[in-house]
Amino acid sequence: MAHNLPEEIIHDILSRLPPKSLIRCTMVCKAWRSTKKQSQLYSLPPQPAILCNSVNVQLDEPREKHCNLHYDNHAFDEYCKLEFPIVPKMNKYLRVVGVCNGLVCLAVDNDCLGYTFMLCNPSIRKTVTLPKPHLSFDTIGPYDACIGFGFDAVTNDYKVVRLITEQSEEPNTFYEVYSLAGGSWSDPCSFEHVCEVTDPRKPQAFVNGAIHFEAFYRSTNGGLMVHFGV
Repeated sequence: MAHNLPEEIIHDILSRLPPKSLIRCTMVCKAWRSTKKQSQLYSLPPQPAILCNSVNVQLDEPREKHCNLHYDNHAFDEYCKLEFPIVPKMNKYLRVVGVCNGLVCLAVDNDCLGYTFMLCNPSIRKTVTLPKPHLSFDTIGPYDACIGFGFDAVTNDYKVVRLITEQSEEPNTFYEVYSLAGGSWSDPCSFEHVCEVTDPRKPQAFVNGAIHFEAFYRSTNGGLMVHFGV
């Protein structure tokens, strides 16, 4: 019967199913499994009744991993508990960069532990580990950096943005962008003015198609808001 339905209708039907039911559909036949796989990690829309942006990550002393989905209501009722995606050894440097359309961006960016960035869809338990960025302590020496996460509606692509400012007497500020669709980081580009993000580990705001970084000028300490359109 599925062969008699247009592909766009099949995708529309599947997009309305809860994640667990969607995964069960892959067991029906090879055609259904192929149809579902075409969605990939980032194509699955969030469920209408659930606010997937409300993903709470809690790290306790025993380093247990918790991931919950909550309804978007005043009571913020819990919808379900999910197994947290497989992540390298949990540590205090693991943090949530941002959540967009149900995808969670995680980061472990510490000189001693290396640089690990991940995009996770906790609803279907899929995780993509990003390749190493171009700029690191090994390539440019000491620096300050922050990271943001957003969605490009024009190209239907999720992007991770890094802002990097060198710790030197004559520093430069660079940015590099990771494209989930392309699977790679862009070549680093420099900003015209040297600036530094106020709190690098603080989640950045993604509003109206742009990531907003609260920053200040190195030369004058004057505050500014960096608006980065993805």
